Amino acid sequence: MEKCEISSSQLESSLPYPSSFTSVILCVITLYLVYRLFRSLREKKDDGRRYPPGPKGLPLIGSLLDLRSDVLMKMKRFADEYGSIYTINLGPTNLVVLNNKDVIKEAFVTNAACMSHRPQVMFDTLKQSQGIILKQPGDLHRKNRNFLSTGFRMIKLGVPEFSYHLHPHIDNFKDKLIASKGQPLPICSTSHRLLFEIFTDLMLGEVPDPNSEKVNKLLDILYIALSPNPMLALVGNLIPNWVKSALSDWIDMADCLAKVTRYLKEHIHQHRETYEGDPTNLINAFLHKEKLELEKTSKLREESSSGGDSDTEIEKAAIGTSFMVNDQEENEKSLAAILLDVFQAGCTSVVASLQWLLLDLAIHQDVQDKLRMEVDRNVEQRNQRPSLLLRSDNFPYTKAVMLESIRLHPPAPLGAPHCAAQDTKLAGYDIDKGTIILPNFLMALQDFNQWEDACDFRPERFLNEDGTLATRETLGFSIGPRQCPGKLLSNTVISSILTDVIQDFTLHLPPDHNFSLKGNPGIIYNPQPFSIIAKQRTS
Repeated sequence: MEKCEISSSQLESSLPYPSSFTSVILCVITLYLVYRLFRSLREKKDDGRRYPPGPKGLPLIGSLLDLRSDVLMKMKRFADEYGSIYTINLGPTNLVVLNNKDVIKEAFVTNAACMSHRPQVMFDTLKQSQGIILKQPGDLHRKNRNFLSTGFRMIKLGVPEFSYHLHPHIDNFKDKLIASKGQPLPICSTSHRLLFEIFTDLMLGEVPDPNSEKVNKLLDILYIALSPNPMLALVGNLIPNWVKSALSDWIDMADCLAKVTRYLKEHIHQHRETYEGDPTNLINAFLHKEKLELEKTSKLREESSSGGDSDTEIEKAAIGTSFMVNDQEENEKSLAAILLDVFQAGCTSVVASLQWLLLDLAIHQDVQDKLRMEVDRNVEQRNQRPSLLLRSDNFPYTKAVMLESIRLHPPAPLGAPHCAAQDTKLAGYDIDKGTIILPNFLMALQDFNQWEDACDFRPERFLNEDGTLATRETLGFSIGPRQCPGKLLSNTVISSILTDVIQDFTLHLPPDHNFSLKGNPGIIYNPQPFSIIAKQRTS
């Protein structure tokens, strides 16, 4: 059994212990929820509207105690009882949970204009409102997404040359597999370090020092920040600070995110002092774009100096679709928030996806053999490293394996909460303005009405009869305007690691290993710690 290279107290703190959770609830009841709930009850009128069904829960606290542990299993039971859409009461907060693809698509695509907002409780809990994930829909959100897409293109994401960014890190990972000499290698710490190095290189243009105390603390923060019980995270702002400080298992997500943000801002300042015009990482891509925008503004100002245009009008004309303004500090704040999304959510979700994929392949040797045959065939035909060939259509089985692994183990099974911006209808039910909408991707992706043998690992479901990749809508990266903007990055990184490793190694579970397919119940859905035996191929 693997032991992560993270302190036991930190790892334990990521798991929701019922006793501490109960203490939290009791304190919340006593100090805050009573007032909030009775006030809401006085204001609520029985106007005959039809709301989604759901568990009644307890007075004052709703279903919080039911969800104090094993959240995903409890929510599955609710779905089995109440259907594709149901309501959970979390004290003063009502939560509508969506459990199949059709109702999720209705909410986030058909009704996207109303249901693409983020709930205020997220801003209150995380103390963040910028970037992409937490930004409310609108012009700035669109500009932030556009900038990230531009930055990705500037560092060559989407073309074969991008793999050269990844090769040194993948080679280092393969060296660790070789050094293990056929002995069980802990995948939790090894994969987390690998992806941390890759994302640091892509964003900051540097390889982190593995012996740096500061770097290792940041790695720990990234690991634990998204590990809390998601239901506790939703009501975290209601818990008094003195209660939080008394709880051994409380994780202050806002503090974690603030520390990562400070780290990113330090590097933005350093890059600004040394940048020489080569956008090989996301910070330099930002500085390059900022330079172009300022030059454009200056040129327009010169051309219109006799035209009487105001500075504001000139800047608007120059900036166009950019989030940048003529304020260096504000620009850096926006960039830090965007990088935080990529670093925190992107890195941790890719780690989870890679861990599940390696576990799936170690369990299903027949799938691993078919995948290796496809890799070998492409390498023999083109005499290139497999990660350089992934842009072709010659890896349908590889892509099917990745899709199937993410279907069974979505890295963020409950996604990010949405919020109804106005009173609306969903699946025939009334939804009040301000209601939190939570997609249960894990339920939707294992829905027996949508997927045959839904709980089986069967990549062939994503292939046509002729072996080409089938077009099947999946929800692993959400859907609609809030779909994850890092989907291409995630798929590229994982497929590059996967094909390069499978070319050189066979992966096995230790003979005495009791693996589990039950993930850790955090915001990010990691597998239980496990080890793999990597045997180097001789031919």
